[in-house]
Order: sequence, then structure tokens, then C-alpha cells
Amino acid sequence: MLSGKRIMTLVTIVVTVSVMLMAKGRGQNDYFYSRWTVFTTQQLMDKAKQCVLAGEKRDSAMVWYTIVANRFDPKEGSRKENNLSLRAMNNLGYMYFFFYYDYQKSYSYLTKALKLSQKYGYGDYLPYIYLNMGNLCCIGRGSEQASPLSDKAIAYYKKSFAEGLRHKTWDIVCIAVNNMMLQAYSTQHIAMIEPVLNAFVKARIPHGTPLLAYSRHLAKAMQLTSVRRYGAALQQCDMALKKIDDKLTPERYLLSATFIKAHIHSLAGNKHQAIALLDEVQHMAEVKGMKDWLVDIYREYSVYYKLVGNETQYRKYRMMYLEAQDSILTESKLQVVNDMQFLDELKAADERVAEAVRRRREQTIAMWVALGVTVVVGIMLTLLAVAYRRLRQKNRLLYDKSVSMMRRYEAERQQRQMVQQAAILQQDTVQRDAESPVSDIMAEAGDDTGATKQPAISDEMAMMLMDKIKGVMDDVDVIANQDFSLKRLAELVGEKYWTVSQVINNSYGNNFNALLAEYRINEACRRLTDKEHFGRLTIEAIAQSLGFKSRSNFAATFKRITGLTPSEFQKMAKSA
Repeated sequence: MLSGKRIMTLVTIVVTVSVMLMAKGRGQNDYFYSRWTVFTTQQLMDKAKQCVLAGEKRDSAMVWYTIVANRFDPKEGSRKENNLSLRAMNNLGYMYFFFYYDYQKSYSYLTKALKLSQKYGYGDYLPYIYLNMGNLCCIGRGSEQASPLSDKAIAYYKKSFAEGLRHKTWDIVCIAVNNMMLQAYSTQHIAMIEPVLNAFVKARIPHGTPLLAYSRHLAKAMQLTSVRRYGAALQQCDMALKKIDDKLTPERYLLSATFIKAHIHSLAGNKHQAIALLDEVQHMAEVKGMKDWLVDIYREYSVYYKLVGNETQYRKYRMMYLEAQDSILTESKLQVVNDMQFLDELKAADERVAEAVRRRREQTIAMWVALGVTVVVGIMLTLLAVAYRRLRQKNRLLYDKSVSMMRRYEAERQQRQMVQQAAILQQDTVQRDAESPVSDIMAEAGDDTGATKQPAISDEMAMMLMDKIKGVMDDVDVIANQDFSLKRLAELVGEKYWTVSQVINNSYGNNFNALLAEYRINEACRRLTDKEHFGRLTIEAIAQSLGFKSRSNFAATFKRITGLTPSEFQKMAKSA
């Protein structure tokens, strides 16, 4: 049986081992993990936004966005956290497209964000994703003929517009309409977006939404252009130019409106006004270093001069268009080469973050499992400790009861010895002891002609005989003999064995064997508690010295009478 101290030691060992195993697993990547887990997802997004606004720290922004993107967890992550993760994926797609010209990586992040949003019901961020998917499809806008992706770009812009209306992301609604109109003008697909323009003009969008007034004026200009009301369309363009309220890239919206205005003049046959506006747009694009816009402008010049039959100017701007396009592609390739090391490092960091998140999740599961096992083991050990404590209390009561019985037997034995000593002093005047009449009566009864019926005995005689029986049973040397029996007891008290048996049964309510077992076990208890005289004897030796033929028989008898095994009794005696 485990002691209380051993149980507590076992509990401590289990808890310590569990903690060590959890600490060992966590220590493998906690240094890398702790470098960014100190920040909340919102804090990481804020840091990334600050880097983007700073302009020169977009590499740092990519790192922060990558960390947030890897925090998407449909099972344990909150809706707010997962929304931010999807937003980070979308922003990564945008930055890979516009800054690193890595269209494959951009597409990978955008499609991943799109699939996760659709699968787990995060539709409130779909407008942003569809918007950038449309931007990605505008890669070939600068060619003289519409790119095969043009229709797809407009389709994505339409989805962004529809989802924006549904989720009331009004700023995205306005941006989607603007991008859609510019794409439609460039590819001569104005009719494709007329239903969207009608819905946009009629939509109840809150006043104060950025670019709302600007976008509605341009939408009306496009509607008027489709019915060839060029004068009214130009007026709407002028009104749009006065309503630009974008704080991040106002020059792009200025170029867009001016470019559309030049295109309307071209359709209206106002050659000089169209050229003048293109010159103005070209100057703004060159000053701002917006080479992507120069490609569109040179293309517009070449198309216009081709229509009017000016072959020289057409060839000039056609060559400028090709050179500008080639310059952008060359710079893009050079930029990719320059950024390859950073992109490789970012990819490695991305993989490490993903691996750290995976390991962290596995460690969390392992930690909860270990904690659960520890709790279960702790409960079991606690229940075991309670049961052990109760058993000890029960054994203590049984031990005390056995010791009390032993002392009572000893007191009675000493009292009987005093009575016997007093009787010996009176032997000179008494010829026979009090039991002799009983013997005569028993003898006469025994002389009956073979009758099996036991003669009756008076209470007084029974008491006298019982005193004799106790006197014999007090003699340990006699009862310790393995051959001691009821017949031998009857011989020692000088009575018939059935008379002795009757008196034992009536006085004790039990038979001779039970009485003998009680006396022997009582003596065994005394010897087990007497360290001075019997401390060196084994339990088996004590059993044999008291007439038991085997240790198993002794243990079973001891347990039946005291409620304890000999080992338990001896242990409690030593600790008493």
C-alpha cells in the first residue's frame, strides 16, 4: 500500500514530467515564434500599413502581412482574426502584383484568400479580393487590341461591385466602378458595364464616401458617351475632376478622368482638344514617374493618329508605346532580379512561420492532452489517497480493537491466576476443588447404558467448569501444541469432552476450534507488539510457535478475527 508521502511524490513526478515534455517541445521553435507572437494580429496589420504609407518600407510590410496571413485558423481563430488574415492575403496579392511583378505569387495569394472566404463564409471581404483579381487580369491593357483577360477583369470588377453593395463596403464599390470604367474605355467594351453604371447611379450610398461624387460623375459621363451626348459627358468629366478626394493616390484619379475626357473628345471629333488633353496627361505622368500610364497614353496617341491618317505621328507614338512597354517589362525583370534575394528570404520566413504555427498547434494539442492525463492521474491518485486514508483509519480502529481485546484477555488471565493462587492456599482445608461434583455427575451420566443424550448441567457447575477451561487456555504452552484438541482439553479439566463442548458453546456462542483460534491469535497479537522479546521473529515463526501448520492458515485466521493481515498489524504495531 502506498503511503501519503509516496502518493504526493508520484503526483509531483507526473506533473513534472508533463511540464518537461511540453517545455521540450515548445523550446524547439519558441525563440522564432516569440519574436512575433508578442504582437496581436491587429498590431501586425497596423505596422504593415505604416510601412506601406512610408513608401520605402514595403519589404517590412510584406513580412508583417505574411505573418498575419499564416494565422488563419478556421477552427480556433476568431472571426475578426481570420478576417484580418484574409485581408493580409489580399494585400500580399496586391503588393506582389504592383511592386514585385510576381504575377504567379499574386494570383496564388488572391485565389487562396478567395477560396477560404467562400469555404468558411467570410463573404464580407470578397469585394476586396474580387477587386484585386480584376486588377491582375488587366495586365495586357496596354496593347492595341483588347487582352483576352479584359472580359475576365470586367467580370471580377462586377463581382466586387455586387459584393460591395451587399456588404456595404462603399469605398470598394466606388473603386470597382472606376476601374471597370477605365477598362471599358480602353477596350471599347462600354456596353458591357451599362447595367452596373445604372445600378451605381441609383444605389443609396452614404454621402461622404470617398470618391463617391467623382465616380458618379464619371459614370454619368460614360452613359452620355454611349448615346453620343459628348458635350454633356465632357461636363460630367469636368465635375468629376473637382471631386477627387482620395488621399493616397489622387494623381491616378486625376489622370483617369483626364484620359477619359480626352477619349470623349476623340470620339466627338475634337482633334485638337483630345491631343491637348493627352499632352496634359503625358506631362503629369512623366512628372509623377507613372510609366504604366505613359504606355496607355502613347497607345492612345498612336490610335488617334492612325484614325486621322497621320502616318508619321502614328509611327512615332507607336514606337514610343513599344519602347515604354519594353522599358516597363525590362525594369520589371530587373526589379525581380534585385528583389530575388528578399523574395527568397521572405519565402523562407513564410515557410518558417507556417511551420512554427503548425508546431505550435501540435504542441497546444499535446499540452492539453498532457494536462488532461495529468488531471486524470491526479484525480485517480487523489481518490487512491482518500481510499488509503480511510483504510488506514479503519485499520487503526481494528488494531486498537485487537489490542484492547488482547489487554482484556491478559487482565482476565491475571485475575484467574490470582484466584487460583488463593485456592491453593486453601488446599489444606479443602480436599477437592469445586469442580469434583460435576465430575461425579458427569461420570454417572457417562455410565448410562450407551445413551447418546448429553446430561444437563447446572449454571453454577457450568461457571466452575468454564473457569477451569479458561485456566487451561491461558497456558500458552498447552494451546500452542499442534495436537491440542477438545479431547485433550477435557482430559486437562477432568470432564467428558461433550460436556466441555457444551459449556464452550453455551458460554461463548461458538465451538472449541473458534475459541482456540481466538486464544492463539490473541497471543500472536501480543507477540507482534512485543518488540523486546519477539521483535526478531518472522511472522511465519510466530505462526509455527502457536501451533498453526501453515502461514496461509495463520494469515486467514488472523484476518478473520482482527480484520487485519499479520503484516498490517505488525506494521501498525511498529509505528505505534
